[in-house]
Amino acid sequence: MLRNYFKVAFRNLAKHRTISLINIAGLTIGITAAVFIMLWVQNEFSFDNYHPDVDNIYRVKTKLSLTKDEVWDWESSPYMLGPVAKQEIPGLKNYTFLWPGYMMTVHHNNQLISEKSMHI
Repeated sequence: MLRNYFKVAFRNLAKHRTISLINIAGLTIGITAAVFIMLWVQNEFSFDNYHPDVDNIYRVKTKLSLTKDEVWDWESSPYMLGPVAKQEIPGLKNYTFLWPGYMMTVHHNNQLISEKSMHI
């Protein structure tokens, strides 16, 4: 019975080659896109989960508003922010500054201006 199903399917694929090719290509692209989206979502949800105190990890960004329409965002902070924040904020237990080789990105009005790896 199963052999008969394969025989009929192969005959239909051979008879309607163009439509079969379009359907198989579409199915392949769809499954590939779904797998890549699943891997991306899994990576986003598992980011920094290897830390034992994952609920207390925060990222500090610098935001500079020059005018009403001009806003600069840096995904970095001043070097002395860690020690000063630990003195000033009572609930802060620890801080980390990613020297050497941290990534610095600069955004201007929600557009990426520069992204470079800093090595000191």
